[in-house]
Amino acid sequence: MKTYILRLGTMMLDKTNLLSFATRATRSHPETLHAWIENPIWAALIDTGDHKIIYDLGCLEGCMDDENGWPLRLRELFPMEFTEDETIEGQLAIIGLKPTDIDIVVASHLHMDHFGGIFSFGHADVYLPKEDWINALMSTHLDDSYEQWFKRQIEFQVKKYYPVAIGEDFELVPGVDIVTLPGHAPNLLGLLVHMQKDRNMLFVSDAVPVPEVIGPPVRLGGTCYDSVAYRASVDKILKLAKIHDAEIMYSHEMPFFKALKKIPEYYE
Repeated sequence: MKTYILRLGTMMLDKTNLLSFATRATRSHPETLHAWIENPIWAALIDTGDHKIIYDLGCLEGCMDDENGWPLRLRELFPMEFTEDETIEGQLAIIGLKPTDIDIVVASHLHMDHFGGIFSFGHADVYLPKEDWINALMSTHLDDSYEQWFKRQIEFQVKKYYPVAIGEDFELVPGVDIVTLPGHAPNLLGLLVHMQKDRNMLFVSDAVPVPEVIGPPVRLGGTCYDSVAYRASVDKILKLAKIHDAEIMYSHEMPFFKALKKIPEYYE
């Protein structure tokens, strides 16, 4: 079992997008305060020997382009920066792989910074959160102005989609478990990877984007579909991490991300 961390660019944003009330005015300091921070965008590649699994797909390649990228409003709110090789194809090439070598995709959820690379995986089996997929399909057909999802991504054809409903936790392949973590989105998929040598890894995406969410007390992320489910998912993550002695892999914490080994290095 090898787990690689793939670098897929850096997003700048207001921290309130990651942590509810990250900054706020007070009586003594009524002026509005904001923190403009670096936000890592990344994916994980799990090579079990029998399968190559990619967890999350980053942003749309060319998202900052005027014509075929994100709307101007998103480019203002969430500007992206990339080095030359910070694409899925470029990262995989570091270890001699191509997107077609990946047979399983696990999409944590379908927001713009986690599902943008789906166009490289038409050949793959794709596991995604059922309730989030339904919500995205309905929203983009009723009103395509909602900017967290894009119709051309949501409708892209792959080998087969496997929608996973809330509570349907299961072993994906030996050593890799899918866990459902609703709250940030109607549903969200986490991945528990059981390592042989290194500490087990619990990929939770935006269920816990930054450590401050854990608290105590538990705090909500900046984007929250269901606050009750969000807190329950944080509790579930903490229990899983304790039971399996797993490290929680914060999705958008830059100091945490910088400390991780990056491809071609790996965990095993």
